[in-house]
Amino acid sequence: MCSVTDEDIRHLMVGCEFAYGVWTVICKWCKLDPFFAYDYDDLLMLYKNVHAGKWRKKIIRGIVMITTWVIWNTRNAKVFQTSSTNIIDVVAEVKSRSFLWLKHRSKFKSIVWKDWSSYPLYMCL
Repeated sequence: MCSVTDEDIRHLMVGCEFAYGVWTVICKWCKLDPFFAYDYDDLLMLYKNVHAGKWRKKIIRGIVMITTWVIWNTRNAKVFQTSSTNIIDVVAEVKSRSFLWLKHRSKFKSIVWKDWSSYPLYMCL
């Protein structure tokens, strides 16, 4: 993504400047403290550090998984289709995919896009 070093999963998801920018915006959106991940597994365990109930943790876990998926797809589009994107586009895709995931695969059927796009944990307050 950044063309700075050899690519591996660790660099792509946590070491790359592009990925760091995505995670920074995602943390702000979720109102989470910034975190430092040293490995891909650290990302997958991020939800365990969220202080709240079961559903809040599940939502954060889902957002993390969707974010890694979108970063991976963005990387593939860059490598195989020579397309380019920016952090804002990646975050917008994470927001929309995670909204659809939660709306159709959880008990939160009545979530509202306007509220979700501002703060994804609003229904868990």
